[in-house]
Order: sequence, then C-alpha cells, then structure tokens
Amino acid sequence: MTGLNCSDNPTGSLPKYRHVALLGTTVVVCLSLAEPVFADNFIITGDQTTTNGGEGPINGNDSVTLNGTITTTTGYGISTTGGSNKISIETGTLDGSNITTSGAGAHGIYNKGKSNETTIESGGSIETTGIGAIGVFNEGGGNTTTVEVEGSISTKGDQYQDQQDGKWYSDGIHNTGGNNTTDVSGTVTTRGNSARGIFNAGGSNTTTLSGSIIIEGKNAKGIVNNRDNNETTITETGSIKTTGTGSLGIRQIYDAETLTENILTVEGSISTKGKNARGIYNEANGNKTTVSGSISTEGEIAYGIYNFGDSNTTTISAGTLDGSNITTSGAGAHGIYNNGNNNKTILAVGGSIVTTGDSAYSIYDKGTGNTTTLSGSIIIEGKNAKG
Repeated sequence: MTGLNCSDNPTGSLPKYRHVALLGTTVVVCLSLAEPVFADNFIITGDQTTTNGGEGPINGNDSVTLNGTITTTTGYGISTTGGSNKISIETGTLDGSNITTSGAGAHGIYNKGKSNETTIESGGSIETTGIGAIGVFNEGGGNTTTVEVEGSISTKGDQYQDQQDGKWYSDGIHNTGGNNTTDVSGTVTTRGNSARGIFNAGGSNTTTLSGSIIIEGKNAKGIVNNRDNNETTITETGSIKTTGTGSLGIRQIYDAETLTENILTVEGSISTKGKNARGIYNEANGNKTTVSGSISTEGEIAYGIYNFGDSNTTTISAGTLDGSNITTSGAGAHGIYNNGNNNKTILAVGGSIVTTGDSAYSIYDKGTGNTTTLSGSIIIEGKNAKG
C-alpha cells in the first residue's frame, strides 16, 4: 500500500482547507480539491439591497470594506461567521447611512464568532429601525468595535420578545462572550424603551468613550456591563445623555455574590432626565468608581450614583470640568446612595456634591460598616434635605 503526503502551504497564509478521503489500495493522506481557498477580501460599492451586497459567504479570516450603501427590509446589512473577520465602513461619497435596515431583529452588522474587528470610520454610519434591531452585534468573545470621530450608529425600536430566543433590545453595540474591546469616539444614539448604547456580557470587557452616547426611552441605558472584571473609561470629551423614566447612564450588574471588581472612571459627563433615572447604577459587589468629571440628574428619586451591593468604593475628586461633580434636582434625589454593607465613599479635596430637592441627601448610607471621608464640599437645598 502506498501513501501520498500533501505539502505544507508554501505561502505561509492560512488556507480554508477542503478535505476528501478515498478508499482503496492507494491512500491519499491529504488532498486539496484544487488550490487552497484563502481568505477573501470583499469590497462593496454602489447601492445594494441584499445582505453583504450579494457577496460572500464571509466565513472566517475575511475582510469586508463598504464604501457604498446596503439597504435591507429583511435580514442583516452585513453578516459574518467563523471569526477573525475585519469589517470597515467607510464614508465614501454618499448622502445618508452606509447601512440602513428595517424590520424586527434586522441588525446592521452581525458577527458570529470570535476575534472580529469592526470599524465605523469617520463619516461612516449604520442606521437600524425595528424592534430588537442592533447596530453592531458581536456574538462571541474577543471582538473589537471602533466608532471613529464623526462615525455613527443609530437605532430606533423597542425590545423584541421571541419565545425561543428570549428578549432582544435595539442596542447600538451588543457584545457577548467576554474580553471584548469597544472604543467610541463618534456617536451612538438609541431611541427605544430598554435599549442600550453599549451592552457588554461575559466579563473582562474594555470600553472607552471619548465621543457621545445619546439615549431616549423608558428604562434605556447608556452603557451596561454584565458580569465581572470590566473596565470602563469616560474620557474628558466623552458624554452620556439619557432621557426617560428609569433611564441609566451606566449600569453594572452581576447576579453572583462574588466581587465583580469592575473599574469605572468618569472624567467626562453623564446626564439623566426622568423619574428614577440614575447617573451610575452599580448593582453588584466590589465595584470601584472614580468621578473627576460630572454627573447630573433631573427627576424624582434620580440618584447621581446608586451602589446596590457590598464593598463598593466611590471616589469623587476635582477635575477639569466646570461646576459640581454630582448635581441632582428632584425630590429624594440623593447624590450618592449606598444600599449595602462595607461600602466606602471618599469626597476628596476639590470634589463636590449639590442637591436641590426635598428629602434629598448628599450621601445616604443604608446598611452596616459603610464609611465616608469628607474633604470636599456639599451644598443642599430643599425641605428635609440632609448632608
């Protein structure tokens, strides 16, 4: 019996191999149907009306450049599988959005797999309209999403309920699987109940906002980190603005009783408007929050920072922004509310809290073992308000 070995790929590139096995007296150890199928480079131009502009499949180690338009009424704008794909949305010479989708669950870009890189370049844009339609949806860990200056993602739609798949929200950027990196220097806008500007699931995600997130809708949220070891930074030029009952600037949540050890740094601004709206809501244990920028809330029971859990550390310090670090206006709108045990609050030199509503506390501790260090300034206005 004889054997035949296929030689290694001489170019050093990663082929997408196709294998066949033959039976008989002669055995072929490895057989390529023809030349190895290498990663593809797709360039989509003109005005297209189908997913991927009719190109594809985009199924691993491929690159896609869109400088035309894709407009769909069913399905996704761009859909990839296999992981390690690179997607670039360029401005081109267009009026309007590069990717425009309409319909339930009609995502702008859907990446299934790990280690994909998606870039919305300056002037590039994605617009979705429909319940549960997401701007960029990364289903898998280790993905990188970048929205450059003057790049934009816009979604419009409420939550989508599916009996099999559960609930989906019209998020701007939705990451699952953990270890994702998101960098927004442009703009993410959502208009819809319960929608999130950026949603991170799986833990160990890194998010940097130097642009803006604009949120409109009941229970809508700017940034949500689900699970532990997330690191989020709002730079001096970064801003989150929410409007709607129960809307939140940033929410960090983890169901487990362990320490989440999320690190949140706010050098820019967060503003919320609506009853029960909160600037920052840490719904877990062991979060570390540092604010040298500004948080402002407007509405009844609208807290600046709400720590619901144990062993959280909150530090308010002087920054480069004008005005107070935390400003609330509304009945019962506390500046910082610690609802749990062994939380630590530090109002450092130059840091400040201003409340202007009835029964509003600058810092309210509910629980045991909580400590507060005051070296900054507190101003309270309103009936039954307390420092």
